[in-house]
Amino acid sequence: MVKNQSGFKEIQHTADAALSVWAENLNDLFKNSLKGMYQLIGISSNFTQGNDAIHIALQAEDSESLLVSFLSECLFFVLNKRLILIPAELEINDGKLNCKMQVFSINKINKEIKAVTFHNLRVTHNKKGYKVIIVFDI
Repeated sequence: MVKNQSGFKEIQHTADAALSVWAENLNDLFKNSLKGMYQLIGISSNFTQGNDAIHIALQAEDSESLLVSFLSECLFFVLNKRLILIPAELEINDGKLNCKMQVFSINKINKEIKAVTFHNLRVTHNKKGYKVIIVFDI
Protein backbone atom coordinates (compact mmCIF):
# COMPACT_ATOMS: atom_id res chain seq x y z
CA MET A 1 0.00 0.00 0.00
CA VAL A 2 1.41 3.40 -1.01
CA LYS A 3 1.12 6.09 1.64
CA ASN A 4 -0.32 9.41 0.47
CA GLN A 5 2.62 11.81 0.24
CA SER A 6 0.45 14.91 0.15
CA GLY A 7 -2.76 15.96 1.82
CA PHE A 8 -4.56 17.50 4.76
CA LYS A 9 -6.93 16.59 7.56
CA GLU A 10 -8.99 18.54 10.04
CA ILE A 11 -7.74 18.21 13.60
CA GLN A 12 -9.36 19.02 16.94
CA HIS A 13 -8.91 22.52 18.31
CA THR A 14 -10.54 23.97 21.42
CA ALA A 15 -12.34 27.03 20.07
CA ASP A 16 -11.33 27.36 16.45
CA ALA A 17 -10.79 25.11 13.43
CA ALA A 18 -7.41 23.60 12.59
CA LEU A 19 -5.78 21.65 9.77
CA SER A 20 -2.75 19.43 9.63
CA VAL A 21 -1.25 19.74 6.15
CA TRP A 22 1.65 17.86 4.57
CA ALA A 23 3.32 17.67 1.15
CA GLU A 24 6.54 16.70 -0.56
CA ASN A 25 7.35 20.31 -1.51
CA LEU A 26 6.46 23.83 -0.42
CA ASN A 27 4.31 24.57 -3.50
CA ASP A 28 2.11 21.55 -2.79
CA LEU A 29 1.95 22.45 0.91
CA PHE A 30 0.40 25.81 -0.04
CA LYS A 31 -2.02 24.16 -2.50
CA ASN A 32 -3.09 21.55 0.07
CA SER A 33 -3.53 24.25 2.72
CA LEU A 34 -5.88 26.11 0.38
CA LYS A 35 -7.83 22.93 -0.45
CA GLY A 36 -8.16 22.20 3.25
CA MET A 37 -9.38 25.71 4.02
CA TYR A 38 -11.99 25.43 1.27
CA GLN A 39 -13.12 22.08 2.68
CA LEU A 40 -13.45 23.59 6.17
CA ILE A 41 -15.60 26.37 4.74
CA GLY A 42 -17.71 23.83 2.84
CA ILE A 43 -17.73 25.72 -0.43
CA SER A 44 -19.94 24.56 -3.25
CA SER A 45 -19.30 25.85 -6.77
CA ASN A 46 -20.09 25.03 -10.35
CA PHE A 47 -16.49 24.53 -11.49
CA THR A 48 -17.54 24.33 -15.14
CA GLN A 49 -18.52 28.00 -15.28
CA GLY A 50 -16.01 30.83 -15.32
CA ASN A 51 -12.56 30.48 -16.74
CA ASP A 52 -11.36 33.91 -15.69
CA ALA A 53 -7.89 34.03 -14.21
CA ILE A 54 -6.09 36.41 -11.89
CA HIS A 55 -2.48 36.66 -10.80
CA ILE A 56 -1.45 36.81 -7.16
CA ALA A 57 2.04 37.97 -6.24
CA LEU A 58 3.04 38.03 -2.57
CA GLN A 59 6.28 38.45 -0.67
CA ALA A 60 7.14 37.69 2.96
CA GLU A 61 10.13 37.15 5.20
CA ASP A 62 9.30 33.52 5.98
CA SER A 63 7.15 30.61 4.85
CA GLU A 64 4.68 31.09 7.69
CA SER A 65 3.95 34.72 6.83
CA LEU A 66 3.73 33.86 3.14
CA LEU A 67 1.25 31.05 3.85
CA VAL A 68 -0.96 33.27 6.02
CA SER A 69 -0.88 36.01 3.35
CA PHE A 70 -1.78 33.53 0.60
CA LEU A 71 -4.66 31.93 2.49
CA SER A 72 -5.91 35.32 3.70
CA GLU A 73 -5.95 36.67 0.15
CA CYS A 74 -7.98 33.68 -1.03
CA LEU A 75 -10.29 33.99 1.99
CA PHE A 76 -10.90 37.65 1.08
CA PHE A 77 -12.20 36.56 -2.33
CA VAL A 78 -14.47 33.96 -0.71
CA LEU A 79 -15.98 36.29 1.88
CA ASN A 80 -16.12 39.59 -0.01
CA LYS A 81 -16.48 38.62 -3.65
CA ARG A 82 -18.05 35.13 -3.33
CA LEU A 83 -15.35 33.71 -5.60
CA ILE A 84 -13.20 30.63 -5.21
CA LEU A 85 -9.62 30.75 -6.51
CA ILE A 86 -7.99 27.54 -7.70
CA PRO A 87 -4.23 27.53 -8.39
CA ALA A 88 -3.42 26.80 -12.04
CA GLU A 89 0.27 27.59 -11.60
CA LEU A 90 1.96 28.25 -8.26
CA GLU A 91 5.64 28.93 -7.64
CA ILE A 92 7.43 29.88 -4.43
CA ASN A 93 11.05 31.08 -4.47
CA ASP A 94 13.06 33.13 -1.98
CA GLY A 95 10.04 34.33 -0.02
CA LYS A 96 8.06 35.25 -3.13
CA LEU A 97 4.85 33.59 -4.28
CA ASN A 98 3.56 33.93 -7.83
CA CYS A 99 0.34 32.21 -8.67
CA LYS A 100 -2.05 32.16 -11.60
CA MET A 101 -5.49 31.40 -10.19
CA GLN A 102 -8.63 30.24 -11.97
CA VAL A 103 -11.72 32.06 -10.70
CA PHE A 104 -15.12 30.43 -10.11
CA SER A 105 -18.38 31.66 -8.57
CA ILE A 106 -19.47 30.22 -5.24
CA ASN A 107 -22.95 28.73 -4.94
CA LYS A 108 -22.92 28.10 -1.19
CA ILE A 109 -20.75 28.52 1.91
CA ASN A 110 -21.50 26.23 4.87
CA LYS A 111 -19.17 27.73 7.51
CA GLU A 112 -17.52 31.12 7.76
CA ILE A 113 -13.88 31.48 8.66
CA LYS A 114 -13.03 34.93 10.04
CA ALA A 115 -9.26 34.75 9.68
CA VAL A 116 -6.16 32.66 9.16
CA THR A 117 -4.06 32.90 12.33
CA PHE A 118 -0.39 32.70 13.28
CA HIS A 119 -1.31 30.69 16.40
CA ASN A 120 1.48 28.09 16.83
CA LEU A 121 2.11 28.29 13.06
CA ARG A 122 5.38 26.70 12.02
CA VAL A 123 6.24 25.21 8.64
CA THR A 124 8.61 22.30 9.19
CA HIS A 125 10.75 20.46 6.67
CA ASN A 126 12.50 17.11 6.87
CA LYS A 127 13.56 14.39 4.42
CA LYS A 128 9.90 13.31 3.95
CA GLY A 129 8.71 16.79 2.99
CA TYR A 130 6.89 19.74 4.53
CA LYS A 131 4.29 19.91 7.29
CA VAL A 132 2.24 22.64 9.01
CA ILE A 133 -0.68 22.99 11.40
CA ILE A 134 -2.92 25.96 10.59
CA VAL A 135 -5.47 27.40 13.01
CA PHE A 136 -8.43 29.36 11.64
CA ASP A 137 -10.54 31.81 13.64
CA ILE A 138 -14.19 30.86 13.15
